[in-house]
Order: sequence, then structure tokens, then C-alpha cells
Amino acid sequence: MTALLKVVCVLTAALYAQHASAEVRWDDTCQVLTEGTGLTFDQATAKLLDEGIDMANNAMHAIQNPNQNDKWEWFRVFYPFEKLFGKSDKAYGQVMDNLRRITQVRTWEENIYIICNDEGLVYPQGNGKVRRLKATGNTIVYTGEMANTLGDCGPGNPTPGVWAPAGYGFKVPVEVENWEYVVLCTKTFRRRFLSDWHPVEAIGIDNYYSNGGTLFHELMHRGPNAKGEVQNLQGADENYTWNNCIKHPDTGSRNPESVALIAVAISRPDWIFYDDNGRAATREVVWRELSSSAEGQNTIRTYGLTEPH
Repeated sequence: MTALLKVVCVLTAALYAQHASAEVRWDDTCQVLTEGTGLTFDQATAKLLDEGIDMANNAMHAIQNPNQNDKWEWFRVFYPFEKLFGKSDKAYGQVMDNLRRITQVRTWEENIYIICNDEGLVYPQGNGKVRRLKATGNTIVYTGEMANTLGDCGPGNPTPGVWAPAGYGFKVPVEVENWEYVVLCTKTFRRRFLSDWHPVEAIGIDNYYSNGGTLFHELMHRGPNAKGEVQNLQGADENYTWNNCIKHPDTGSRNPESVALIAVAISRPDWIFYDDNGRAATREVVWRELSSSAEGQNTIRTYGLTEPH
């Protein structure tokens, strides 16, 4: 969820499994999700996953079944969509495939193990590092460059303005075990659920970050048209933040954060996220800002917008 977030994951198995997944398992560290909620462990973990599934379903419905009689609703959905992904049919299909994949998470072929605190899971050994695999208790040793790519949540309580990880995902070789992992850095983001985020006028959409948002992003890496193996920062293969994502619409449909952002934007029907910083705005504010420039007036004509009342 940030430019330095390191993810090591590989797409595997069939893209649309017809039989039930072996398992989606939550580690006992995810008890943290229950704190202050009044929810049980099962309720809290189900809520985190279900909100992502619902958000993907909602986005698919809005994109596939737009209200053509409401020009402002069309603009709310498709203006940010085109900024993130362009206008090609191929990009449209890839975005829909990736959203659909999220809705099917409970019927994936892959085993998914979700951890909410990675403290002590990665530790040095000799010239490399060891990762303890909590699904089975196995360990795997990494050396060389692979050792440097291992994700780490860090100590938590990040300094304001200083990068801190939101989470990461990884898959180990199948000969070691058949599990894919998602790690949520719950000490970095204290906001747990996607529903806990409420847009504020003029504040950017990047502030949606939560443990639920991280889970959505990491699961998106396993989409049929998503970026399944992410390089390090220098590779510049993955984009984060609204401003960076809209600069790369040609690869947006394969970029997990771009797909997460459109799903989040669509899920908040009272707000439009449209400018270069993804600020939340009402129809009245958008109309006023678009009306103030020749380019904006052209956008008004293109989308057939009329002054909101």
C-alpha cells in the first residue's frame, strides 16, 4: 500500500476454480481485530473478508449496470475509472476479471493464511534469513537477494510522515507447502475495517487505508490479470497512491492498488473522487471546479452534466 511495500507472491493454479477452496485460515494474531468492536474472533475475521467481497461486488454491479439516466452517477463511476485504466475494452475486461476474483475468494483452489502480526516470523541465520511458516510450522531459508525481499511489518507506532508498511503477501515453493500468505501490519494501521473509513471533503482517497483495505490489495495480487510478482522499489513495476496510479493507466488494470482504488471510490456513493489527488468532492464542488476552466467545461459537455440542485 506504499511505494516501499515489498510483496513476493506468485499466481498459481486455475483462475476460476469450480470446487471449494481447501481453506482460508486466520492466524491467532488476528485476535487484535476484535479489540473494541464487541465482535468475536469469527465475526471480526469474517467482517474483514466480507467487506472486501461486498466492495468488489458493488463495483462490478456499478460498472456493468450504470444508470444511464443519471449523468452524474455515470460520471462518478466512469471518470475515475478512465483515469485509472483508460478506455480500452481489454482494460475493462481485466478490471472486471480481477474484481470477480475477489468475490470468489472462498472458492479459490489456493489455501490462504492470514496473519495480523509478523513479529518473530523472519529472523537472520548465517548469511540469509529464515521465515517461519505458521500454517504448517515449517521453515524456509532464503539467501542472497531473496533474503532482502522478505517483508517485515516493523515495530509499529510509525513516526508521522515516515514510511511504514501496511502489509504484504508471499507464496513459498509448493514443495515446501501449499499455502499463500497475507500479512496485515495491524500495528501500522489501527483502522481495522473498510467500513471504518468515512470520506472527508477535500481529503484524498488514499486515506482509506485500513487492515481491510490491505487485505483487499493483497488478495488482488492473485487476480487473473493482476501483478502477481512484484519487484523491489527500483523495479517500479507497481504503483501506489491515487496520483501515481492515474499516471499509469496503461498498466492500471494489472495494478492491484488501481483496482482497489476504483472499488473504494465506487463504494462511497455520496462522493466523487476525480482530481489528480483523488480528493473527495460533492457534485456541487465538482460542478464549480469544472465550470471554472475551458478543460472542465469540455468535461461537462462530454459527460452531459448539468448543474446539480
